[in-house]
Amino acid sequence: MSFVDEWIKRWPGNIGPLPGENEEAVCLQGAEEGMVLLKNDGILPLSDKKLALFGAGAVDTIIGGIGSGSTEPPLKINVEKGLKESGCELTSERWLQKFAAASKKANDELDIDDFTRLWCGITVLIDEPEITEEEIVEAKAAKTAVYVIRRNTGEGYDRKNEKGDFLLSDMEYENLSKIAEGFEHTVVVLNTSVMDPRFIEEIPGIDAVILMNLPGMMAGKALSDILFGKANPSGRLTDTWARRYEDYPASAIFSTSDGITDEEDYLEDIYVGYRYFDSFNVTPHWCFGYGLSYTEFSMETENVNADEQKVTVAVRVKNTGNRSGKEVVQVYVSAPQSERLPKPYQELRGFVKTKKLNPGEEEIVQISFQTVSLASFDTERSSYVLEKGQYLIRVGKNSRETEIAAVLSLDDEVITEKLGKKVQCPKELNLYKAPAITYEQTDAPVLMLNASKFHAEDHTAAGTECTVTYIPEGAEYEPYVEKNPYRLKYETKEKVETVRNVPDATFPDVAEGKVTMEEFVASLDQGVLLRLVTGVSHETPYPVPSRMKKKAEPLKAIPSSGRTTAQYVETLGIPNSYLADGPAGVRVIGKPTAAWAVGTVLAQTWNTELMEKTGDGFGTEMEAYHQSVILGPGMNIHRDPMGGRSFEYYTEDPFLNGKMAAAFTKGVQSHEGCMVALKHFACNSQETDRGFSSSNLSERALREIYLKGFEIVVKEANPGTIMTSYNKVNGVHSSENRELLEDIVRGEWGFQGMFMTDWHSESYKPADIHAGNDIIMGGIQVEAIEEALEGWEPEFETDGSVKQRTVISYDGIKQDIVEEWGSFLPCAEGADICRTTVLAGTEVGEEVQKYIDSGIASVRENPDGSKKISYKGIRRGRHLALGDLQRCAMHVLRYLLKSSAWKEMKKNMK
Repeated sequence: MSFVDEWIKRWPGNIGPLPGENEEAVCLQGAEEGMVLLKNDGILPLSDKKLALFGAGAVDTIIGGIGSGSTEPPLKINVEKGLKESGCELTSERWLQKFAAASKKANDELDIDDFTRLWCGITVLIDEPEITEEEIVEAKAAKTAVYVIRRNTGEGYDRKNEKGDFLLSDMEYENLSKIAEGFEHTVVVLNTSVMDPRFIEEIPGIDAVILMNLPGMMAGKALSDILFGKANPSGRLTDTWARRYEDYPASAIFSTSDGITDEEDYLEDIYVGYRYFDSFNVTPHWCFGYGLSYTEFSMETENVNADEQKVTVAVRVKNTGNRSGKEVVQVYVSAPQSERLPKPYQELRGFVKTKKLNPGEEEIVQISFQTVSLASFDTERSSYVLEKGQYLIRVGKNSRETEIAAVLSLDDEVITEKLGKKVQCPKELNLYKAPAITYEQTDAPVLMLNASKFHAEDHTAAGTECTVTYIPEGAEYEPYVEKNPYRLKYETKEKVETVRNVPDATFPDVAEGKVTMEEFVASLDQGVLLRLVTGVSHETPYPVPSRMKKKAEPLKAIPSSGRTTAQYVETLGIPNSYLADGPAGVRVIGKPTAAWAVGTVLAQTWNTELMEKTGDGFGTEMEAYHQSVILGPGMNIHRDPMGGRSFEYYTEDPFLNGKMAAAFTKGVQSHEGCMVALKHFACNSQETDRGFSSSNLSERALREIYLKGFEIVVKEANPGTIMTSYNKVNGVHSSENRELLEDIVRGEWGFQGMFMTDWHSESYKPADIHAGNDIIMGGIQVEAIEEALEGWEPEFETDGSVKQRTVISYDGIKQDIVEEWGSFLPCAEGADICRTTVLAGTEVGEEVQKYIDSGIASVRENPDGSKKISYKGIRRGRHLALGDLQRCAMHVLRYLLKSSAWKEMKKNMK
């Protein structure tokens, strides 16, 4: 039964057209091209259809991670099903049935509500049972055994270098040893992200290893096609696999390794992944870019052309084997070393995947990149610099198998881009220093570059120096800055501009050019603006008189991860939009969507054309379900293999990261009104304590490694939105970091879209708004921002405790208690005092005691028996400008103008 037939069978009454008739084929291609053949002692591809199948992943095949990256597709082909549907006879039915029964029982008994089970993708992954001698004997009717190791990870926790996680469990080790000894041939399938590979060499008899990773709903069919040669493996690693975990540069300090989770110091600096292994002379088990094929390819550089604008490498690739297949051509550059500006041994600067080449067929591919992309960031001068000297152009099939194809010789130093000092690290970091690097001699052709022909871009003044508040003619507004001693971080002056008074303006008037966005926003009440910048979780109503002459109705769509307010559709013509998770599939509740391969698998295809097709598939489903934004792609760097959310992200390399994400973005946004949300911006390398942990790193590492992929996408694909991360970057929550958002992304890169927070982040929301984080997701009650605009005082109960309110979110599923401190910040080191009185005969509330214990509150009894309670803290008063709120609201409204929500509302307006 086809993918679409499965949909029709399971989901009668589906709204709209069935999304993506070609999705099954694209999902399958992504899974096949993303799998990596790591070892093959000549036994693959298989011909004998009789197999013994073992391992937890054979039945509980992991297709995607836990959390926002999880999916619930109508079609899920596990390994067992995929092999059977390809005509295989499985001789290990007794063990497979035993495992399936135990897994079903554990999941049936799982005490978890259906919403959490569905929405978070949580299942019980039981420990693998023993493979008995009787089961081995019974399965020996087959000569070849396939053993599938499975792991899953997700939001909120990191992996561990322990048995059953990064290492094999004792039972897995014992079972695999029995299989390798008992069968003529053994194939290991890794249904997991990076793990310790030592067992492959320790256990004799393992003939082949395939990295399946988490390949989406077509997992079992894709693996079967690879095993039997229907598809030739063409995936290449996007991460370095070390010989042991301790070889990774951050292993001693990552997450819980050093017992410190709130301060994550990036001491390895720019030496991430292969940059570290190559520069520090550490031999990996499998290098970055590595992958085998069932055929052989020759690779010959035809020519290299270079000038001050562009470098182009032409490579002739020929299939010299006896099977059809694809090859990946990779171009690395080794830059000149200097004591002042050391560099990694080499860095990826270009790649291309060939078309499918038949035996004897050849193709000339061209790889081009900007010459200025070879520059390194000089922290002292806050500039990108091309140092004088020789740049070695290396061409090959992985990072450890390249040849120098040409040398670019630059006659003098060039500053390519001048920038301001931004997002500085507040602490001294003892950064790793690589040993002296020397390059091999070469007789490759030398191409001269003239420093005088380069042009330097100057972005030193990028960003905004003031906050503009727009006031209608005849209205009054008093700026807060000059009178209030408290300042938010990244203080800006508030400038008031008077605009035309348009009290009857509507959003369609803005779209038609009848009024400016500034005039429209100036005409709106503060209560309206607040609801525009706070996504809907459980919003409080704030009705306004209707200005609309036409009738407009709110968009009704399948529930998803988030949405913007629908309160002003009928009265102001402002559409409501829907935003859906996630990086591995469009997640809407109760309706079918495809489960694509996770980010790492898609990146392992090294196929930008396929990435664009995948994005197109997402866009097709988004249109069908009226979703304006997909919360993806996930783009954080694989700093360490223990990162719990690494499966959602692409790679350890920023260039590959940006190029693959840019292609995906183009595919999604080829659908009118559909947009991506690049995430999680930035440095979200750790899941443990992610809401409070600070990623502390040099500005060079930030710009060259952790921001570079985002920068590529912004400049090449114009993404509609960006989601900030939970963590802090150099001590400041990313969503509160004005230098990061306004100065770098908007100012230096030219981003025109909308920023959003991650759902229910731990940041201070008025600081988010001031920093340019345009909308707070998944939504908060507006009082959290209004108190900063108005300077509210605390409210107290008669027993001296601060009043509390219940904040309901996720339509009543989640409830939080919030204390009504207004703009007063209680803290023991505060110099301000806030007082309240408890009348005689009234006991002091229990909640007061926790503030007394923390040194914030004190109680003094008066002669009349009443009690004076004093709270220490900071009286912040009015500390958020109306202009900050207006700026964010304008970005939200501009996003809505580009959204499918506006397209739908405009089409149906009467």
